[in-house]
Amino acid sequence: MTIPPVAFNDLEVSYGENVVLHGITASVTPGSCVAITGSNGSGKSTLVKAILGIAPVSAGSIRLYGEEKREKIPWRRIGYVPQRMSVGGGVSSTVREVVLTGLLGPRQWWLPRGVEKRLDEVLDHVGLSHRKSDAFSILSGGQQQRALIARALIRHPDLLMLDEPLTGLDTHNRKALAEIVGKHKEQGHTSMIVLHELGELAPLVDRELRISAGHIVHDGPCTHAVHELHSHHEEPTMTSFELGMDVL
Repeated sequence: MTIPPVAFNDLEVSYGENVVLHGITASVTPGSCVAITGSNGSGKSTLVKAILGIAPVSAGSIRLYGEEKREKIPWRRIGYVPQRMSVGGGVSSTVREVVLTGLLGPRQWWLPRGVEKRLDEVLDHVGLSHRKSDAFSILSGGQQQRALIARALIRHPDLLMLDEPLTGLDTHNRKALAEIVGKHKEQGHTSMIVLHELGELAPLVDRELRISAGHIVHDGPCTHAVHELHSHHEEPTMTSFELGMDVL
């Protein structure tokens, strides 16, 4: 029996008395590309945060590769790409340094052997080999997004999760992102992508989970080649501390 990368069973997420998600039941097929869509405030980004253990689960369950207990979840099989990340500190981190943090964690504070080869491979994969030594802060928005994708890919994840990856990108970088996600899918890996619009990713999406008012209103094929919703909004910048070192 194939174990789904992610499975929700009557999931509820609440902040105090404010119920953000409720009755979420679904499972993700290995090797598929799933778009999580919905209007502003619908709860789509909260669903991703719940998967990562950032948002509080008040009822129901989430299983990652068959595991519900956080200490048993195989985080090394999961790569996460936030909308944007605050590097912080007074010293500007290089692209190399940011990408390599994808190999660190609470039980892995040293870099493994062969790290430079893996680094060069993922930077070449996202088209940033020439920016390896540059400061992350001086990159364009699209280049920063690709660096964060490299940061997730350097751990060779089976499941790649992206939160609003198309936001603020020009056409060139949107197409580059679609190529990266497409290669990940061709390798038989799974993707879950929070999207405000399907855009260039539409041909890759096998399934749409549309959320409204905290519950799933559509689970199936995409209803539009390009699924436009309300206007974009700014999400809070997520720091590496908020992401949790065991998820990086």
